[in-house]
Amino acid sequence: MAFAAPNPSNLGLGLRQLVDSYKRDRALAQAKAATSRTIQMDSQDRVLVNLHLDGKAPINVVAAALTRAGAEILAVDPNWRHGVISARLPLPQAEAIGATVGVQSVMLAHRPIHRIGKVTAESSVVEHAKQANTAGVLSNNGFLGRNISVGIISDSYDTAQGVPRASVGVAAGELPGPGNPDGYNQTVVNLEDDFSGGSTDEGRGMAEIIHDIAPAAKICFHTSGISQSIMALGIRKLRSNSNAVCDVIVDDIFFPDEPFFSDGQIALAVEDVASGTTLPGKKVAYFSAAGNSGNNGYSSGLHLLTGAQGQQANNAAGANKLDLSQVDPSLYAGGFHNVGSNPSPAIAIPITTDSVIPPLIVFQWDDPFDAGAVTTDYNLLVFDSDGNYVDFLSGTDDNFSTDEPIELVELDAEAKYFLVIALAGTKQTNPPTNPPPPQTHLRFISVNDASLSGPNIATNAITTAGHATAKHANGVGAYVYNLLAQTNPSYNQNGLNPPPGQYRPTLEDFTSNGGALAFYFDPSGNRLTTPDIRLEPKFSAADGVDTSFFPPNSTTDFDNDGFPNFFGTSAAAPTAAGIAALLLEAAGGPQSLPPDQITTTLQQTAVPHLVAVQVKR
Repeated sequence: MAFAAPNPSNLGLGLRQLVDSYKRDRALAQAKAATSRTIQMDSQDRVLVNLHLDGKAPINVVAAALTRAGAEILAVDPNWRHGVISARLPLPQAEAIGATVGVQSVMLAHRPIHRIGKVTAESSVVEHAKQANTAGVLSNNGFLGRNISVGIISDSYDTAQGVPRASVGVAAGELPGPGNPDGYNQTVVNLEDDFSGGSTDEGRGMAEIIHDIAPAAKICFHTSGISQSIMALGIRKLRSNSNAVCDVIVDDIFFPDEPFFSDGQIALAVEDVASGTTLPGKKVAYFSAAGNSGNNGYSSGLHLLTGAQGQQANNAAGANKLDLSQVDPSLYAGGFHNVGSNPSPAIAIPITTDSVIPPLIVFQWDDPFDAGAVTTDYNLLVFDSDGNYVDFLSGTDDNFSTDEPIELVELDAEAKYFLVIALAGTKQTNPPTNPPPPQTHLRFISVNDASLSGPNIATNAITTAGHATAKHANGVGAYVYNLLAQTNPSYNQNGLNPPPGQYRPTLEDFTSNGGALAFYFDPSGNRLTTPDIRLEPKFSAADGVDTSFFPPNSTTDFDNDGFPNFFGTSAAAPTAAGIAALLLEAAGGPQSLPPDQITTTLQQTAVPHLVAVQVKR
């Protein structure tokens, strides 16, 4: 198939490299996409992309051009900047669409990341939900989440292959619905499920946790889909759809291209449902898994070396000696970030990757997304263990053209690399002036839970990111409900469910590092005079709890009760959401507590845990 136009520089997040590879060797490009854990390309060589518009043409005009190019439009979000269209785009047409009037950028849409970590959920015990549920303990009738609607956003609810159907869970009392043996007969409201293949019904696992804690609550579901636009639509529908009208919403999803230093497309949807007044329905208490990235990241202020200084540091005695002659000098025309000290500067960040999971590393800095205001173009250069430059792995987008301050690299598992943060240049677009100084707040995170090790991978690096850090979201960390189950091989020899107490909750070492996160921009992308500092995550809740089936094909039964254990902040977030449902009923029902007061109550009544007491998983 002929390619229609020269390769524009506004193809981002690996799309430009994929198009170039497809031109040179179609079979090789197809193989790369097939083996990638993040690229979403089908058998017709249609790749999932997000088209960010610039307002120079109406959304429907751009959509019509996409359709003529053979694209399948999956979702349109007019709420983010000038609009975003998620579509399956024939790869040979990517260049032509990138050059279409009205298109700011065409960005490869990488797979969403589920926050799963490596029956009667024990969270209902360790969180004291059983006491709240039981009549005569805290109230005459007990608190069960009556008249409270809890919405779930995850991959799928009842479409996964190789697992029991949801009706089996209803009959066993694990879920509400007609035929539930405990009388909780309200049908789960499934607004939209995922039928794209590869789903796991993680949303149903979350629903089982919520039902154990708040069994009388109404449960609703909407798939996160495979793009930010689909998820943002689902969040708004769970508040506004008349069949849902949720009081509480919880998700366990992160998209790799969500901003670190500002609120993005999904965070805007969270704010709409949690604090906005324009949508139908009630203001929602929103919970989101904070992530399982542990300390697998790097944060720093910029310490700039000129190109010549960087070359000199690279050639110094004892340096890692990278072959910079293999790198296009324009990629580091503005210099290098110094990861060493003033007496001993260095440009190479040595890392060793996870032994099993190929890491997806996202690098960002403090420029706004999609606001026509990117001032700095950085690159994340990748060198192999011998110091050779690996062009096809490096993140080298033209950030002025993509209008997004992000580079993304996908590395191999069980390998050694050197990463280099290089400055291509700066520019000021509004109003035009001489090149300004570069933005100075730098961070990269292994966002798909793959571990990184190396002298620069520090325990104080912030790895919590995305919409879980939205101003009115409750980012939820994870602690294992009972350390004793892991440290005592003979624990629960009688196979009781739930296992016998007393439980010893302990912070999971994989829960993403939080801290005082600085946000530098308002919702429109204008730089704030003073950064908005948010303490994230808001709190932690129990994971390692049981479900009847999730994770599918799991061999993990660390508490010896015959049921699979659900680990990760994906399990902790619905635990917190279920408790919020009990709080709302106890306070008088829907709208009896504003979302901010639910957050404050959970924080003030949480048991403090020492960060130093962690369990290695």
